[in-house]
Amino acid sequence: MFAFLLYFLGFFFWAAILFFAAMLYWIFFRALRLVFKNSRKCKGDLLKSFAFGFFYSFLYISWIYGIIFLVNYLN
Repeated sequence: MFAFLLYFLGFFFWAAILFFAAMLYWIFFRALRLVFKNSRKCKGDLLKSFAFGFFYSFLYISWIYGIIFLVNYLN
């Protein structure tokens, strides 16, 4: 029984690490890809650059806060 519990905790630990790594990949690398993809549209227009930056920041961070809120709400 102890070996099963230890195996389950190890699996949960590595699954959590992979989940956080996937979140970091999604936030940083995908967001940077979108920033560089839209750089031609925003060149020389600071207000448009800020608008794209705030929009994508909200878009990429809000789902993480949604997961945290959902976990806290269910507990």
